[in-house]
Amino acid sequence: MTIDISYKFRFADGREEVFEMAFTKPNMDLIASDKPSTARWTSLEFCQCDHCPLDPQVTSVCPPAHDLQAAVDALGQEYSYTEVTLEVETTERRTVAKTTMSNAFSSLMGLIMATTGCPYTSFFKPMARFHLPLASESETAYRAISTYLLKEMIEKGQCTDFKGLELIYKNMEKVNLAFAQRLQQSGKLKEINSLVKLDVHAKNMSIFLQESLEELTPLFKEPSS
Repeated sequence: MTIDISYKFRFADGREEVFEMAFTKPNMDLIASDKPSTARWTSLEFCQCDHCPLDPQVTSVCPPAHDLQAAVDALGQEYSYTEVTLEVETTERRTVAKTTMSNAFSSLMGLIMATTGCPYTSFFKPMARFHLPLASESETAYRAISTYLLKEMIEKGQCTDFKGLELIYKNMEKVNLAFAQRLQQSGKLKEINSLVKLDVHAKNMSIFLQESLEELTPLFKEPSS
């Protein structure tokens, strides 16, 4: 049994790019299949994150880079403002939306990066399992807070603060920065706006956490009699 998710990009000229992905159940690991030959820019040592715990002698390629290679090859030369119809099909539902390449590509990148084996993205696997395409900043914050609380309850039986979640996003800032450098130096992307959109979530999360909690608190209060 696998968990299957497909992303279809439809352009105004009729062109389509389709990415069919299968993930292990229940661990939500991306199953490698039909990948192109390893490109130089996917090497682990190519713009490697300065806090990366992986050893090039053991792991020769950057897991997210290798798994994103097909998408980057197919979509990397599109401008971020290009209009596209995105169709995402999961086990539970089919989502169709007209949006920009920046939004659509960053949504695909977020899903793939969460499920490729990078030590700093594994936290996001539960969010990938219940994938929400084109999630807004508020939706992402709600899902991240909920995921973190559930993780803490399962592992520790309690949660007293959000320092761990803030650390997760600080590590993701470093991952996104190094990944942006990797893609820039690869020459495969015309723009890096899609990755910048992902990085905005990471950079703003520490501040946005408190703001989101204040905004969400009234939703959980019992109505006054």
